[in-house]
Amino acid sequence: MALCDIIRELFERISVQSIQLPPSLRVFLISKLADIEHKLAVGASEAMQLAALTGAFQIARSLPEMMK
Repeated sequence: MALCDIIRELFERISVQSIQLPPSLRVFLISKLADIEHKLAVGASEAMQLAALTGAFQIARSLPEMMK
C-alpha cells in the first residue's frame, strides 16, 4: 500500500467522523493530510512525507492539552 492510499483512507475516516475527534483536531489533521498529499503529488520523498504524517499525529496527540 502506498502512502497516498494511506492518506486517502485516513482522510475518509477522519472526515466522515468514524473516528471521534474534537472539531479543531479534525481540522488540524485534515489540513496536514492535504499538505502531505500535495507534496507527494509534486514529487516529494515518500519517506519524508511519512515522517511528516507521523509528526502530524504526534502533534495532534498534544493539541488538546495545549488548548486548555
